[in-house]
Amino acid sequence: MSDNGVETRMTGYVESMVDRAGEIFADLMGEHVSRGSMSMTSLTESDKRVIERLFSQAVHSHVLAEISAIVSFLIYLDVNDDSILGRVVPAFLDRVEEEMEEVPDSLVARTGDLVGLARGVLESGADRRPVVAPLLEDIAGMSPVRHLRASYEAVLLSFLGE
Repeated sequence: MSDNGVETRMTGYVESMVDRAGEIFADLMGEHVSRGSMSMTSLTESDKRVIERLFSQAVHSHVLAEISAIVSFLIYLDVNDDSILGRVVPAFLDRVEEEMEEVPDSLVARTGDLVGLARGVLESGADRRPVVAPLLEDIAGMSPVRHLRASYEAVLLSFLGE
C-alpha cells in the first residue's frame, strides 16, 4: 500500500474512532443525567469531576489503544523495527491500565473474545509473517486479559491484514 493509501486509511480510522468515543461519552452522560445524579443547568464541582471521569472512560475505552496502534504502526512502517509494536507500546499501555481506577465496561466487552479468537487463529496453523505471530501469541496467552494491550494488538493485526 502506498504511503498515501496508509495515511488515508489511518485518517478514516481516526475519524471513525473519535466519532465513536464521542458517542460513548454522550451515552455515559445521558445515563448519568437520566438517573437524576446531575443537572445540566448548573454544574457543581462534584458534577465536573463526574464529567471528567466519564470523559476519561470514553477515552480509555475507545481512543488510547487505537491511537497507540496507529502511531506505532506508522513508525513501524517507517523504521521497520518490530520492538515498537511488541514491546515499547504494550508496556506503556499496561502501565496506563494499571493506573486506571477501573477498566471501562465497553473496553472489557470489546476485548472479551480476543483471547479465544487469537488462540483459534494460532491453532489454524497458517503461516504468519514474523511480526504477526508474536502479537497473536501475546493475546492468546493473556491471563488475566490486559484490555488496552489486547485492543491495541487487535487493531495492529487488522492493519497488518490479519
